[in-house]
Amino acid sequence: MDYIADQGNFVPDHRGILPFLEDRRWQIRFFAIDLLGKCKEPAVEDALIKILEACNDHHEFLSICGALQKIGTAQSIPLLIEKTKHKDQWIRIGAYEALHVLGNQELLPIFIEGLKDRFYCSKHHAVIGVCKFDDGNYTDLVYKFVSKLTSYSRILEADETKPTDLIAGLSYLDRYIGDKGKMVKLLERITRVERDVFSETEKKFIEKYIENGHRVDQNKNPFNRNSQGTLLR
Repeated sequence: MDYIADQGNFVPDHRGILPFLEDRRWQIRFFAIDLLGKCKEPAVEDALIKILEACNDHHEFLSICGALQKIGTAQSIPLLIEKTKHKDQWIRIGAYEALHVLGNQELLPIFIEGLKDRFYCSKHHAVIGVCKFDDGNYTDLVYKFVSKLTSYSRILEADETKPTDLIAGLSYLDRYIGDKGKMVKLLERITRVERDVFSETEKKFIEKYIENGHRVDQNKNPFNRNSQGTLLR
């Protein structure tokens, strides 16, 4: 499998990897899951869903969710919804993240419920889901969440190509609130904290947002479903 992994974007034959999902060594299983994230075959998704159903190890769960974000379909959604109620907070996090990647507007009630989760990282992915799929019906809820962001012990995203709750929230609110004064007040509130709570991507986003007169260029808004651009580059 080392040889396969070294082939970059090469899509491996999933049939030779699937048996390793049953290996007793967790390192081998994780390696197999990662490789299967390159294989958009129905049999792969079926196999990953089967493991996910009985999985209570959050490390393995998160690994599988990462693979499903790349190759999953609507078939994975019902089980992921079920897992948002799991007692393990990290399993809930993985489920919410996969859902905002694979989901659609029909999942808005799930994301709204996720904002009530006591664990910040679940809220993080839930609000991204709301901002991605809602059409302006939850501005008060998102505004309240963003205004409290700096009070959380935030885990800054290591992969800066991924959206964050701050960027999602500001982009969403900018599109639907239309009250510049309210947005200026919000930004002043979240940027006056002394400790460093923003990622480098978020800092650049805020700087550009202020330079543009407290406006997001909606043609480059990563949460605009009609957009071809992204502010995350």
